[in-house]
Amino acid sequence: MKKKYNEWLLDRFKHFSESPCLQDEIFIPRLELSFLKPIHAKWIIEVYEEIKKRENLIHDCWRLCGLSDIINQVRNGENLIYPYKN
Repeated sequence: MKKKYNEWLLDRFKHFSESPCLQDEIFIPRLELSFLKPIHAKWIIEVYEEIKKRENLIHDCWRLCGLSDIINQVRNGENLIYPYKN
């Protein structure tokens, strides 16, 4: 999502800097929620589509950080052990 925002902002800046009538102006991007919400919604859909293509990557990361083990324990009805619980 951060990458989408950075690409969008860079595109806005390029458009601004390449416009001859705006050379003496200061670049201030529109960041109002009413302006960004539709753009953000589009980015969420694009990110979701990318994540769906990389499902194995997500499962591998869950396994590496231990989430897969916890999910399996819950599915099997096992009691979870909380090492930081008093």
